[in-house]
Amino acid sequence: MFTHDRKQTFDRIAAETRSEAYAIPGATGPIDRLLVALTGDVAVERIVSFVAELIGEREIDVTLFLATGDEPAGRKLLEAAAVPLADRGIDVRTELAVDGPPLEALLEATTGHDAVVMGERAPSLLTLAFGEDAERVAAESVGPVLVVRNVEEDESENEG
Repeated sequence: MFTHDRKQTFDRIAAETRSEAYAIPGATGPIDRLLVALTGDVAVERIVSFVAELIGEREIDVTLFLATGDEPAGRKLLEAAAVPLADRGIDVRTELAVDGPPLEALLEATTGHDAVVMGERAPSLLTLAFGEDAERVAAESVGPVLVVRNVEEDESENEG
């Protein structure tokens, strides 16, 4: 059954089909440069694993992006996240933003990339007021945005 809440419908269908991600389409040609946002409370290992499977043997450059106020911890997270991709022969670079609002930094980082991968985040007062970050990124960027679902959260909701 469909509801008037688009996000609730997506979540229900994604949970039923056990989807790892969903797409917010955008106009694009070939994808040569992929921006992977690791900002916020997201499942970094799950996102990196999804990106590795998505790219497979294709020659796509990956930029791991993180906006945080903690520069040392941010560098450590980015370096650790890059290892499994580099081990698979994927050309990966990292970009750390430590100044300004994280969403604005992410929007600036989308320039020069053909698509964005980001993690699903728990709803908050800000997302209720201004919309999901992924939808805001999709509205501001040209290419598609792939949102890697936080499956553990969905599974725990279904159990209770």
